[in-house]
Amino acid sequence: MRLLFCFFMIISIGLHGQKSVLSEGEWIKVSVRKSGTYKIDYTFLKKNASNFKTIDPQKIRVFVGNIKSLPQNNSSERTKDLRQIPVLINDLNRKLDINDQILFYAESPHEEFFDSFSSRIRHKLNAYSDENFYFINIGKEDAIKIETLPTTQSNSSPIQVLTYFTYEEKERKNLLSSGRNWFGEFFYNNYSLNLTNPDAQSDIRLNMSILGMGRSDQTLNLKIGEESITNLTLPKSFYNSADNYARYNRVSNHTDFELNIPKSKANANLELSLSTAGSANAGAYMDYYEIQYERNITYNPTEAIKYWYLKKSRETTFRLNRMDKNTEVWLVDNAFKPSRFSLKNDGTFGEDLNDSETKQIIVFDKESVETPTFIEKVANQSIIDHNTPNLLIVYPEKFRAEAERLMIFKKQTQNIDVLGFSTKEIYNEFSSGKLDPTAIRDFCRHFWLKDKTKLKHLLLIGDATFDYKNNNEIGYVDTKNFVPTYQSRESLEPIYSFSSDDYFGFLEDHEGDWSEGFSQKNIWISNRDNDHTMDIAVGRLPAKTLFEAKGLISKIINYQNAEIKNGDWKTKIAYVADNRDYNIHQQDAESLSQLSKSAYGGFQLEKIYLDQFPISTNNTAPKATEAIDNVLRNGSFLVNYNGHGSEDGWANEKLLTIADIQNFRNPTKLPIFFTATCQFGKFDNPALVSGAELALLNPSGGCIALLTTTRPVYSSTNERINSAFYNNISNAKTLGELFVLTKNQSIEGEINRNFSLLGDPSQLLPEFKNHVELLKVNDKQPNGQVLKALEKIQVVGKTEKKITGKIKVTVFDKPTQDVTLGTFGDGPKFSYYSSEKKLFEGLYAINHGEFMAQIILPKDQAFGSGKGLMTFYAINEDSTENIYGYFNDFILSHQTKAESEDNTGPEVKISQNSNELIIFEIFDENGINISDFDANHKMQIVLDDTLIIVANELYTPSQSAYQGFVNFYVGNLTSGKHKLKFIVYDSHNNKTEKSFEFNIEKPEFAIVNYLNYPNPFSNYTNLIFKHNRLGNDILAHLMVYDIFGKTIVDYQKSCKNCEEKIEFGLDFEGKTDIPSQLYYKINLLSVSENETTQSSGRLIFWK
Repeated sequence: MRLLFCFFMIISIGLHGQKSVLSEGEWIKVSVRKSGTYKIDYTFLKKNASNFKTIDPQKIRVFVGNIKSLPQNNSSERTKDLRQIPVLINDLNRKLDINDQILFYAESPHEEFFDSFSSRIRHKLNAYSDENFYFINIGKEDAIKIETLPTTQSNSSPIQVLTYFTYEEKERKNLLSSGRNWFGEFFYNNYSLNLTNPDAQSDIRLNMSILGMGRSDQTLNLKIGEESITNLTLPKSFYNSADNYARYNRVSNHTDFELNIPKSKANANLELSLSTAGSANAGAYMDYYEIQYERNITYNPTEAIKYWYLKKSRETTFRLNRMDKNTEVWLVDNAFKPSRFSLKNDGTFGEDLNDSETKQIIVFDKESVETPTFIEKVANQSIIDHNTPNLLIVYPEKFRAEAERLMIFKKQTQNIDVLGFSTKEIYNEFSSGKLDPTAIRDFCRHFWLKDKTKLKHLLLIGDATFDYKNNNEIGYVDTKNFVPTYQSRESLEPIYSFSSDDYFGFLEDHEGDWSEGFSQKNIWISNRDNDHTMDIAVGRLPAKTLFEAKGLISKIINYQNAEIKNGDWKTKIAYVADNRDYNIHQQDAESLSQLSKSAYGGFQLEKIYLDQFPISTNNTAPKATEAIDNVLRNGSFLVNYNGHGSEDGWANEKLLTIADIQNFRNPTKLPIFFTATCQFGKFDNPALVSGAELALLNPSGGCIALLTTTRPVYSSTNERINSAFYNNISNAKTLGELFVLTKNQSIEGEINRNFSLLGDPSQLLPEFKNHVELLKVNDKQPNGQVLKALEKIQVVGKTEKKITGKIKVTVFDKPTQDVTLGTFGDGPKFSYYSSEKKLFEGLYAINHGEFMAQIILPKDQAFGSGKGLMTFYAINEDSTENIYGYFNDFILSHQTKAESEDNTGPEVKISQNSNELIIFEIFDENGINISDFDANHKMQIVLDDTLIIVANELYTPSQSAYQGFVNFYVGNLTSGKHKLKFIVYDSHNNKTEKSFEFNIEKPEFAIVNYLNYPNPFSNYTNLIFKHNRLGNDILAHLMVYDIFGKTIVDYQKSCKNCEEKIEFGLDFEGKTDIPSQLYYKINLLSVSENETTQSSGRLIFWK
């Protein structure tokens, strides 16, 4: 027991007693791009260190963490925190003098290694960074000094030749904008490589990789001068981005080859020539080349040279062919512990080298050493000594204030522990300062290992890119605002190359490597041997700017406010399905709708199957698009789409487009989107904003979250992950928990990895359980009763929670079988169960969880008898608590059972509230008809004798079964006199028709309020303009200029059915050429009313 206890104590101290070395002291972060020796000198310290005159050079220490990419496998060893490396200091008096310098060996992030299989030196680029970062600490302890190795005596002749290695791999093009592989220059016919290999003492080993892109095989001829060396065949590519089928084929395959170039031609031009038979569309990409040869051990005062010692014998002595007083030779195969050779006057040096390892030796001039690039001073930090939270938040430094706003909100409203850190802080402690997605995974794993039961969610605030290093040199987006996602190793397979945030949730010891399949003769062979399961949920808010981050955080906070979180619309699900493909998408949607009913019988289903709707001559389905807009406007917990799609919308018929998404206006009824379609949610390409991103970023509506695809997918995979979602929809408390259950139960190799959660994983879900018990129907047991049209039905029930307030009771018609149009030959008519049609809705009192309601069902309902649905939604008096429930064990019959004769239509009172609202108050002692069954009996508003608006969905019950109201917005009408006619029926189909004239008196179009916050500002400010044309279509044009009239900013934006606020975010961070005095001018054009207004003012930019 004592031994076991001690072991536990060691582990506990290891996890809970840590502090980062960055937690105290003065720190400076520097970068290097190539391997070599670097110096910290008087000039550097004077410019970048505090109180440099008091610095003791002996106390300048150098630290580094993981030098290369972090290992993906969780069980692999890695450098934890930062580790001190030895330095060479020339100081003699512990005072910083002008000639003092501290030398240290630093490596680039790219790997060079000896491959025993091919018996040659190879390279591997770091996929995430071309820079390595080192950390300079000043003033605490004396630095570790580099060891000087004595030269040993040897009877053998000194070695004067060692192996030299170099390579070139340019990253110019990512062919699919996916995965980690990039390629260099593209050439159609000829490519020239200038071979410069000084001091060559052997033939040159040239290793090369090329990617052919021809539609047929190409011949590659290599020659030096006029002498042909070899001919190779580059296999053809079956990929064609313009073809609906060939765009999913593998892009191409590498052709790798090795040449031995004679020593006599070590410095010559290598010419590569392509010839293609039968294809004008051809060419190739140069991927990389590597050069290896034996070279004299040479000292060059202007260039540091690294050599490799590959022999397996214990040679101990080497000789330089020249040297001087500044010559240094270091042994650097261990970058954490380099050592220094002692040089003899004749240039010999050496040591008893271990014969089991390759050795790397660098020769340089200590007076020609470069200074590393200053990056920044590092504030003290220690992530690793915090306790484990329920929710981790990762964000770019620029979004810190917004992330902290969300953290405070989450703590206050959900009573959970939240921790947040910037990517910069995480990189500093977990990946030696450089970008690496595995650093974020290791960060999560650190807290998970401390308490595996507590950490549940990770939220990433920031967009992502497949272009980790900004090889494309984009300047229109600040790449420092990105939070990386995981990119696959595979980059040439349109289906099997992927990006995924799931990687951050793989925290078990055996996970992390996440192996992928491989292509064999252009056929993909998936690897299912090492599928991972998520241990925590991961979600992302894809904000590129601080303005977008503010909007997303506000959207999440507003969603949880009482006005939004309470509503029976959260039990609605809309199924949208594409046509054609022999109805596979409609079949999937129909199966999923039944699955959702099995999970929670109270779901109210709306079905929008594209083949229900006529296709216009321009191959669109406007009525289907209108139906989707109505679903969002009226509210739906979930919108589920199955079918074809892309980054810019759904279906070939443009069922949903970018313009449609931008014009969503549903700010208080935000659904979750589940989009089982190709790459609608692609969030890692800064050159475009996908439909999913726009739906989430839309400040006036759209959605609150998406489970969406980031790459092309198969319908079979879609169906599997869709089914897992509904199988677990009533088993999860948060969206993240539901996402984890969904992903872990639908694992299918690489394909499953393309589904991501865009949204807050800690978002609470409604509790989809039946919390209402129906006790009596007409004083009888409720089960199995037959309820008839026009019958006055009394229901008595109770809720689990003793709520006092109001309860809404809704009755839905029995389902009927409908048939689609069968518009296309590959989409025949499809039989399905119709959407549930609302027959009745009433509002009643509930007292301590008990209620009694009287219901009258209308004559207008589906013929025959069938199973009905009754739903309940109760809310307490102060709107802080609500519950859902349902009852479906009864039969609806269209047969009438009128208890009294009724020939009188409803009573209607019409009034005008200011210039924006017309209110219709409706009463009928036998109930109001809100059924959609008969189009001739729908509630209608006829505006100015032309426009007919169906008002059934606008009806809100206000008292029992007999009374309700309709609010009709008229604020977007033009000024002047208008008239309307209101038509309504009671349950007996008695009609009331009432006319009403009203006058709209609008003030002159104007900007009525303006807010600029903060002002003065140092980097970012918000400009908010409030206008008096709510509901109009508006174009806004903002210009910011300096005192000389030079334009600094020129922004335009438009909106349909606009809100009363138009907001612009200005971001000047890092811009030093902006003057302090700025002026703005805003022009607004109301397209609806052809009116304009403008405003102007002053901004103060505080540099």
